[in-house]
Amino acid sequence: MGIMTVRSGDEVYEINKKIRNKMNVIKEGVHSSEVIIQEGVPTIDRVEDGPAEPMIYLVDAFAVGGAYRVNATRDAQNNLNATGMRFVGMCDEQESMPEHVAVRECKFGALGLVGALASLAARREEYGEQYSI
Repeated sequence: MGIMTVRSGDEVYEINKKIRNKMNVIKEGVHSSEVIIQEGVPTIDRVEDGPAEPMIYLVDAFAVGGAYRVNATRDAQNNLNATGMRFVGMCDEQESMPEHVAVRECKFGALGLVGALASLAARREEYGEQYSI
């Protein structure tokens, strides 16, 4: 997938031929035939030395894991999934269960709640109004 950052509609109209050609061929030489324009939301999260975006893993709408995607070579408005990116776990030692418990529990708080709500919204979007939860 080819990704580029623009900050206004005018920038889309002013894309030069070099950038257009670069975006025309994506990973493994595949030609792109479609474009998705998505609103970008700057991240407010920072982990250690860089901007971070939370990733919550859900199973049946319950948060079961998570990590931050961190990239100190980027700013809060750019795609962090690029060279220099690394993952940092969300659960630290204070949030883990005592040693005698085999399964660690991590409290995801507001991020887990937002993830669960997004999962429910996606389910409704996929199955339509007649699907009941």
